[in-house]
Amino acid sequence: MSPTDQLEHDLRDALRSEADAVVIAPDPWQRNVLLVATDGKRRSNRILVVAAAALVGVVVIGVLALGGPGATRSDQPARGSDDAFASENIRGGAVEAETLELGGQQTVHEIVLTDTTGDGPELCDRYRPADRAATDDASSGGGGCTPRVESADDDATAFDWLSGTTSGGDIHSVLAAVDSRVRKVSVWSAYGGETPARLHLTGWEGTKMMTVTVVGDASPPQRLVAYGHDEQVLEWVDLRDSFGEDWIPDNTCSVPETQPTQTDVGIQVVAGPSEAMLTPIIEGSDPDEQCLPLTSTIQGATAGSDAVVLVVAPEVAWVSVRGEGTDPVTEVPRRLPGSIWSYVVVHAPDGPDIFEPSDELTAYDAGGHVLDAVLVGGLT
Repeated sequence: MSPTDQLEHDLRDALRSEADAVVIAPDPWQRNVLLVATDGKRRSNRILVVAAAALVGVVVIGVLALGGPGATRSDQPARGSDDAFASENIRGGAVEAETLELGGQQTVHEIVLTDTTGDGPELCDRYRPADRAATDDASSGGGGCTPRVESADDDATAFDWLSGTTSGGDIHSVLAAVDSRVRKVSVWSAYGGETPARLHLTGWEGTKMMTVTVVGDASPPQRLVAYGHDEQVLEWVDLRDSFGEDWIPDNTCSVPETQPTQTDVGIQVVAGPSEAMLTPIIEGSDPDEQCLPLTSTIQGATAGSDAVVLVVAPEVAWVSVRGEGTDPVTEVPRRLPGSIWSYVVVHAPDGPDIFEPSDELTAYDAGGHVLDAVLVGGLT
């Protein structure tokens, strides 16, 4: 039985036995299966786990209702070896990572690294009302499990487990675990804020796990950045790119939501979660706008013969350009209002002379490590 089929079976069995009065939308599972089936189009080997009907939409409230007034519940023993939260399967221990208000009730979000098959650990989570004691019984809450990514042993991969859950824009929940090299993870919200993630030891090979859940109108998480020693960026993940455009809708290039920022070289810049619009300000003519997709660390457009405007990711600390036989010119990015993205104007290293196509623009993290590099001749 596939993991998705097993999850559906477990969910339906729990709902039949514990909450006959819970009303669930008729097609949540079908929507989830469709999302998982189309996940191959998303970035890398990340898996978008929309935690069956146990978390999505009204099902969150349904799970909470199991412990609410007038609800009935028959406490059952743990299922045994196939139970993600059974003590014999857990690596380390389960962690109460968050306390949230869902469906009008205080809810605990538990996360754990667990191995139910002997084939290696998965990262799992569940939800339970805060007034109910934690037990091995995973049917006390909804959630799901995420396998380790295929590239987890590669140096370029720091997020060894990653999944996300959405519910009609009302809930955005990210579940992740990072390898032992990671010292901190920055969580960037879609509209400009940075929050350090709380990392919990898993008890397995020095890995650490985390979860971030945003409910209601709060800005959803957009970008995760894992740092090692000396502020070195080990890996970044753009969640909209990984989980699909429904994670954070963006219409920046058609209807900007914030006022553009005007640079000192006659170009206006405005950025949203996934796009940036660069518009030359030329009196008496129609502007030749450029719409840039924002997924990688550094994007840009030529502003003129002696300057370029770049749009860079929040983990970029400075950008430099070096011409042939010249000292490097270094600039520090400035944050664009209402966005996690920044802009930086870099002038040609030879002063009034023009850029050469072979001039290289290099982005660095706060520790001085190279994040990305582009040639001036390769800019759009």
